[in-house]
Amino acid sequence: MIFGRRHPDKLSDRASTPLQLVRLQIEQKVNGNFPFIHQVATTMTFKNTHNIILEGAFEFTLPERATICGYGLDIDGVIVDGVVVEKQAARIIFEKEVRKRIDPGFVELVTGNIFRTRVYPIEPQKTRTVRVIYQDQAITDNNKNGFLYQIPIQFQTRLESLDIVLTCSGQAITKPKFLIDSNQPIDSYPSFIDNGNGQYTAEWHLTNVEPSVNTERTLSYILSDSLNPVISAIEKDSNVGAYFAISCALPTSNQQRTDQLDIPSKRICILWDASLSRSNSKENRTLELNALKKIFDIWLPRYNKIEIYIIIFRNDMDEQILFQLQVNNWNKFIEIFQDLPYDGATNLSQLSSINLIQSINYYFLFSDCISTINNDSFTENLYSNFKAPIWIFNGNYLHEPYDIDFIRYLTQYNEYGGGYLNHETLELNPHDLINIIETIQIKYVKLDSTSTVKQIYPSNSISIPLNLDRFLLVGQIPMPLPNSIQFELEFSLNNQTSRLPISLDMSFGEQNSFGLIRRLWAQQKLNELNAFKDKYKSDILSLGLEYSLVSQFTSLLVLETLQQHLQYRVCPAKSRTYLYNQYMQHQTLENNKKTNNISELIQKWNQTCQWYDQVITDIDRHRAYLRKVQQTCFFGTSPSNVVPIMSSNSFGFGSATTTTAPTGMQFSPLKTSATYSLNSMAFPSTSTPSSLQGFGFSTSSSQINTAINVLNESLSSKTEETSTIVLNENNPQLSYTTRISSSNNRINAYSIYLNERILNRQS
Repeated sequence: MIFGRRHPDKLSDRASTPLQLVRLQIEQKVNGNFPFIHQVATTMTFKNTHNIILEGAFEFTLPERATICGYGLDIDGVIVDGVVVEKQAARIIFEKEVRKRIDPGFVELVTGNIFRTRVYPIEPQKTRTVRVIYQDQAITDNNKNGFLYQIPIQFQTRLESLDIVLTCSGQAITKPKFLIDSNQPIDSYPSFIDNGNGQYTAEWHLTNVEPSVNTERTLSYILSDSLNPVISAIEKDSNVGAYFAISCALPTSNQQRTDQLDIPSKRICILWDASLSRSNSKENRTLELNALKKIFDIWLPRYNKIEIYIIIFRNDMDEQILFQLQVNNWNKFIEIFQDLPYDGATNLSQLSSINLIQSINYYFLFSDCISTINNDSFTENLYSNFKAPIWIFNGNYLHEPYDIDFIRYLTQYNEYGGGYLNHETLELNPHDLINIIETIQIKYVKLDSTSTVKQIYPSNSISIPLNLDRFLLVGQIPMPLPNSIQFELEFSLNNQTSRLPISLDMSFGEQNSFGLIRRLWAQQKLNELNAFKDKYKSDILSLGLEYSLVSQFTSLLVLETLQQHLQYRVCPAKSRTYLYNQYMQHQTLENNKKTNNISELIQKWNQTCQWYDQVITDIDRHRAYLRKVQQTCFFGTSPSNVVPIMSSNSFGFGSATTTTAPTGMQFSPLKTSATYSLNSMAFPSTSTPSSLQGFGFSTSSSQINTAINVLNESLSSKTEETSTIVLNENNPQLSYTTRISSSNNRINAYSIYLNERILNRQS
């Protein structure tokens, strides 16, 4: 871990207000059966010494081959584990919860190997605790035939407490030994204690620890006699079958390139990134050019001249420049890069269009390889036009961002090899630097197996970097699991091949591997997919969600309550047993409701289909034309089986008479009457017709009877109707609305309307 490169005590708010690191706890675990991988959990407690509520943002850098596998945040004094969600969704959830002043927190990948965690709220004079868990590969120490583990312990303020716990477990491991730092007294190192069953632990519990002055504390220890030529590990899985990992030692390559010694000159192609991201790194660019001068100072005496093709690119590519380098014109060569404007975006995909006619001996790419404009369709075959080794010069410090996945793809999957020269390598002396560039690399070719293995990574042939002395291969074994598996790994060096036989014993019990092998397989697959992030976005997202990996499209999020998890549909971590069970119970109820809703929906759909499929007869059509009249009174509704008919009495607020007739009967001369009185809440019986003075018109009883007779005729005509449809001629002058408006009284108009209904039913 390289937390110290960005100083873990610099957790700050958005205004860059530094917060004090007051407590630091480090826990490391090593499985001695596969000591190539170890897991480190760093717990940091920060204190807000200000009088305002702060939101903390803390950036940290992980080593090149490290993977974040856990994140936790304290809620009510308890560390709560985060869960993996889609990156954009995590940001949205965090911002929403911050506005509510509730405790959210998440960690995301910023760029390259830089991660950021955000915490809210940090109350005045209070503390917040953040835990980051990552796994990393150990360093091989050939001199002591063991794996070396280095744990940086770096802080710049006084710590209230410092706790360190180291655990090594395995069946046949030896007692670990500390490498004594000359700056630390020997008595400050505790010894590893044998706990039995092959487990060793060492612990520190210190208080009031002062920071070191101008030095970086690094705790180092070694597992001696663990550096076997081949080490392997298997982790069984109920869904997949098993995951396996193999780490094998590689021979030291000391063969130099001899195919270029007899040529009169060298041709070098320099690809210079002049984008805006490199505008403020003049010191780093100077380091890169100085390293280039070291190389040319050795080559110039060997060859008559060095032809340099310079291609400067940003979001667009400039015309290539040909420069003849000689002993006395280096300053003129440097002027090309000193006067360059550094602006625009970085578009590495356009390098795939480079196709020089001349034969090139080396490609030197000066860039951090973080492309802001990209096209995966071009980038995927980027190295196909490069018929020579590709060496990438990057003067950025380790804590500065760079795209290690794209660098790995560009240098390792190239048939001609190449490599990455970081800030530390560029500072080497000229002979060591030229030795790295001219040494032939070992290549992994393929895996030959008669057994069933799948999802092997690396999935293709690669050139192994010179700084690696061990090769790592991971894969899956599908079910049913055999008792053993045999296969061979094929390597080549300078066109000479060799095979390494591997045997995996599957007849073993459960081993305490902390889930490292499963996650290691997922990380190796993710490394290949990350080279083309846009193309494999869905695969990267699903892989991160399934294996709890922080990637370009996933983040680790911490929520506090069940309501938050339900609102955003984020399943809690299984370590939060009570909350997890509540969430799963709620999801089960919701799924049952959905099932019931689907059943009801299907039932209603079938009923609707039956209604549409039913046969409609002429009688049904006739009934549809019958008018349904409902009399609404001031104090209720009249019965549905009576049709009201107003008598001729005057309408007013004094009295009114309403005669009703059953709706299911034909109208006949009035025999039954029901009277109501508005004044006495009962209409008194009366035979005296009333005039409808309240509405400004008066009708006689004879006119009412005429209307009733017309209605009776229309109702009785249903037995005489046939299903014949008559298409009447449309004459606007003879329309029934015209005839109604020209009638001299309302009774005639109403008769015209009723007759028109009969005609309309026949048309």
